[in-house]
Amino acid sequence: MKRRRFWGLLLAVPVLAGCFSSDPAGSEGGDADVIIDMTADLTYSPAAATARVGETVRWVNRSNVPHTVTADPDLAANAQSTLLPEGAAPFDSGLIDAGGSYAHTFTVPGTYRYFCRPHEGAGMIATIVVSE
Repeated sequence: MKRRRFWGLLLAVPVLAGCFSSDPAGSEGGDADVIIDMTADLTYSPAAATARVGETVRWVNRSNVPHTVTADPDLAANAQSTLLPEGAAPFDSGLIDAGGSYAHTFTVPGTYRYFCRPHEGAGMIATIVVSE
């Protein structure tokens, strides 16, 4: 029986893997101006951040469980978990798996309070103040 070599295929897999995004939740914008971590102890770090209108904030899931970035009153179990400035559209990242990220570019100044849908009850809530 003739042996076939698959080394070429095995060597190509790591190269091709680098061609795909590590942002399975999708993102808006490119490079981030502000980075916020989602942690294993069910927090956003920092819990209070600032940005300027036009800047992109990227949330990175550094834990081993899925999280969301949700600023949508219709998705909140508790109305106090979310706050949007007048004229700002709600947003929701959907589930972000471990190692994934989500980015949002802010266009309306004001204070935003957002939460993680699976961990809202555990207090995974944070704020970002966007200035002009």
